[in-house]
Amino acid sequence: AYDETVRAKLAALNVPNQFQDHHSYDRALLKQANERGCIVSFKAGTLWCNRRTLRVTHSALLTRYDESSVEFFCPDNPQQLWTASRAWFDAGWIGNAVVILEN
Repeated sequence: AYDETVRAKLAALNVPNQFQDHHSYDRALLKQANERGCIVSFKAGTLWCNRRTLRVTHSALLTRYDESSVEFFCPDNPQQLWTASRAWFDAGWIGNAVVILEN
């Protein structure tokens, strides 16, 4: 129900977006991170950037995505951008993506 809730809230606020549900695993929207950012989520159990294991699903703003690594902003630690390997990203990503479009 999470995807439907977020999609409905964005629609109610008239926020133009491209939305990909959890478990879709389509990487097309991820490439937009390099231009405008892309919100993604990580599975519970993922070893997080501060070396703790996520207890619940967690979202972050992907700011760069390429074949070897990713860069993202985590609201838990807004003082820095995190860089991780694509292998780490691929293992933890839950398959969703949200890109906010211009009006």
